[in-house]
Amino acid sequence: MSSDQWTDDEVEGLLKTIFIAVTLAGIGLYFFSPTRFRQQHQNQRQRLPAHQAAPQPILRPSRRPEQALAANHDNDDDEDGINYFLKTISRVPPHHASRSSSSRVSYDGVIPFRFTKAATYEAKNVSSNSNLSDGTDDILQNRKGRALILAKLFKKLDPPARGNMLVFSIPSSQISSDNGKLQRILFLLGTYYNVFVMVNCDDDVVAVANEGNNELTYNDYTDDKKRCNALIAKLYESDILTEEVLPSHRIVVTNSVASRVAFVRSFPKSPNYIIGVESERELQILLTKFGYKVILKNIDALIS
Repeated sequence: MSSDQWTDDEVEGLLKTIFIAVTLAGIGLYFFSPTRFRQQHQNQRQRLPAHQAAPQPILRPSRRPEQALAANHDNDDDEDGINYFLKTISRVPPHHASRSSSSRVSYDGVIPFRFTKAATYEAKNVSSNSNLSDGTDDILQNRKGRALILAKLFKKLDPPARGNMLVFSIPSSQISSDNGKLQRILFLLGTYYNVFVMVNCDDDVVAVANEGNNELTYNDYTDDKKRCNALIAKLYESDILTEEVLPSHRIVVTNSVASRVAFVRSFPKSPNYIIGVESERELQILLTKFGYKVILKNIDALIS
């Protein structure tokens, strides 16, 4: 046998060596390949909780610091300009006292009494109006008259504190034939409380219906508006009551009990008392069901 020929043992040993090398190479590729490392990294990221997730790349500002400061300063100027513009165009109610800002006094849809002109009207103007009282001390006389009205109105009841809300229901016939008593009552209470007035025109509507006219004048917007304005203006004919004490937008003309109930219930904050004439029994029953306090009195008897 020549030296160039392989023996069986050598061939067998060579094959074993090749097999072992291939096996090791396969194992090495399986455990140490870049693809497996990438897959393991992705699996680890998926298993991490949300608060341990890999950090996101930091976004660097596109502006330099001085540019950012300038931009913020411009935004502040814009906001100041907008606020100034809104203040200049803000509408202030006519009965609102100018000494305070209207943006801070709005409360449940009704301006508090202390922020109205009526709160200081008596002290500023009553002494210059001889029709308000016949005594030398007008303010003292008005205080006595107010105390008498409160004593008759809230008999066996605790009168509400100054600045609370009262709603009156007054027949239109009493406004038309009033000789100044109603205006004086509204003045004395309007300079002590937030007063609202509902004018009861139920009798006028019935009278028109009894004439055989099926189309009531209250269905005509023009006639309705003229009639309402005439009734409201009647309250200001004398020098006793002014719009500073009782603004005209606080007077509503109604033609049914349901409309008066709806008006009272429209207040976000319930009025302390609803005061009506003795014929408003139905109004008292309906409002009492909703928890309102209703007093029925003869308005003329409140003042002598």
